[in-house]
Amino acid sequence: MNYEKPKLTGERMTPEINRDDLIYAEHIIRYFFGSQFVRNKVVLDVACGSGYGSFYLHEKGAKKVFGLDISKEAINYAQNKYWNPGIEYMVGNAENIPFKDNKFDVVISFETIEHLKNQEKFLKEMKRVMKKNGIAIISTPNALVYPKGNIFHIKEMALPELKKLLYKYFKNLNLYYQHNVLSSYILNEESINKCFNKVTTKNIKLSKLSSNLNLYLVSIMSDGKIPKAMEYVALFNDRELKVSQKELQLCQREIQNIYNSRGWKIFSFLHRVRKSIPILKNL
Repeated sequence: MNYEKPKLTGERMTPEINRDDLIYAEHIIRYFFGSQFVRNKVVLDVACGSGYGSFYLHEKGAKKVFGLDISKEAINYAQNKYWNPGIEYMVGNAENIPFKDNKFDVVISFETIEHLKNQEKFLKEMKRVMKKNGIAIISTPNALVYPKGNIFHIKEMALPELKKLLYKYFKNLNLYYQHNVLSSYILNEESINKCFNKVTTKNIKLSKLSSNLNLYLVSIMSDGKIPKAMEYVALFNDRELKVSQKELQLCQREIQNIYNSRGWKIFSFLHRVRKSIPILKNL
């Protein structure tokens, strides 16, 4: 089929491009987590991106999955790469979801709310299209620890602000925390070769991290009873860490090149001059 892979922005994840990147593990485990609630359900995946998550939710037993994204490019890719008769993809805005009231059993939207100007409108829309006592699942970066400067994010929140906002629209919520950690495993050959299957292990936690220092916040919301959730851990190998370290080194070199450039030195000099002269400070 003739279709273009979505452009690399550092924000949207596409498995065919990012399989060896840390972003792959971060994104895919959210869908592993969400999939436990979708069997025989009608599901909406808001900001579905390239469609891999919607496809996975249908593979795990959802009756019907609707994937919605504001990017025509991403939807075109999803329709060609991750379509099947049980999935429908469409272009649409998370702040104005194009579905009637009370349609979905489950509404999922990972790493979306921080991109939106009107976050309350988004939550109202999620609530509107959910069936009574349906569930919604979101994830978002924790502003307390997430690296600053993401040009795609409009407003990030720490846990207290997020909880306050969510409780305005949902009676009940259960909070979970996502973070990347180093791990070491001892598995047999069958377990090592498994992909997307359950591996039963005895887990020993060697280090502690308080909940408010986790990189991402995940919330399940409902006006009814929230089902008990299984917690998930995804194992990834050191290729992801090596890629991340290499990218970090490249960024550091680029930043240093900017600092060493003549343009930056001129700008810095003019900035210091402006600050040193009172009449120019407010200009």
